[in-house]
Amino acid sequence: MPFAAYCKKRGNYLIGKWFVNIQGIIAEHFQKQHNQIPDPNIYTVDFNRDFFANDVELETDEFRPYTFQSKLFDSQNYCIAVIIGKHFDYLQRELTGKPIEDKETAELTLYPYFPAGYDSDRKNSK
Repeated sequence: MPFAAYCKKRGNYLIGKWFVNIQGIIAEHFQKQHNQIPDPNIYTVDFNRDFFANDVELETDEFRPYTFQSKLFDSQNYCIAVIIGKHFDYLQRELTGKPIEDKETAELTLYPYFPAGYDSDRKNSK
């Protein structure tokens, strides 16, 4: 199942096809962008133990609303959400070769997966 992550320190989005992929991507992002390991260390986060249910409101291609039952991990520095394959494929296709954190497409596609207050958390963390 595909994952998206949101860095609360800078507002960057990251995507990975599998949990092990997003773990490495988050670790690399924090090392390169923040010169630190993520807190908590991403390699100690357990999908079955640390993620909780998250209702995501999406729209069909016909603009009909529906709710997707996702999973979410939330910490002071970053969030990780399970996303639907269609959104992962779209972002991977649209953003190939481009830094995802600089794209409005990522924001518009991934915003529904994260809690309403996640953006305000970024402003309060350093």
